[in-house]
Amino acid sequence: MAFVSLLAIIGISLFIGDGVITPAISILSAVEGILLIPGFESTSQIYLILIAAVIAICLFSFQARGTEKVAWAFGPVMVIWFLALAISGFVALFFAPQVIFAVNPMYAINYLTHNGLEGF
Repeated sequence: MAFVSLLAIIGISLFIGDGVITPAISILSAVEGILLIPGFESTSQIYLILIAAVIAICLFSFQARGTEKVAWAFGPVMVIWFLALAISGFVALFFAPQVIFAVNPMYAINYLTHNGLEGF
């Protein structure tokens, strides 16, 4: 019985640790995308960590009010996000319609026949 209790405590500890570290890593990796924006390449690591910390604190303080409040905002935010993706995708297709050719498998076959195993 003690062994099962020990396994349960270890499992719960790992679950809680995963629940704490996963949002932090996700937020930090998203914030590090700032370095890809022209003009922000030299942003200090300390500023990136501070931005990620502020975002995490805001998210966790908002979540503490109840999951239903987070769920209430999730739907409209996702609709706006997907609309932004769709609009930017259509605009990109308008300016570069040749990307539709990527659907043709002959381009992949041609690439592999010319580059062999190295291309794979």
